Amino acid sequence: MHFDVAGSPALKADGTPAPQSAHDHAHAPSPSSEIGTASAVIAISNFEFAPEAVRLRAGGSVTWENHDSVAHHVIVTLDGKEQQHALPPHGRVTVTFLQTGRFTYHCLPHPFMQGTVEVE
Repeated sequence: MHFDVAGSPALKADGTPAPQSAHDHAHAPSPSSEIGTASAVIAISNFEFAPEAVRLRAGGSVTWENHDSVAHHVIVTLDGKEQQHALPPHGRVTVTFLQTGRFTYHCLPHPFMQGTVEVE
């Protein structure tokens, strides 16, 4: 069981402290991060986004899928407004990106979880 207490360090699914700095390993590039696509899926597993960066065509969408047994919140800014999307354990949410640009996203309760969406 995992409890998230305000002010406590973030924990991995196994209960050990999660890293607080940049990852010390690289993720293999996925097809969605190499060329602009119409849609992409970002998995959340073991308190990591995979892939962390995706590239889409304008009008494309990203689906975040939570494979962890704890809740996450994806925060992304679109049209100058911060949007928060709650992801319960094993939940999913899809966001459509209509404008071109580089958009960052992160997890609200786990700030070390971050990524980007590049829209062409």
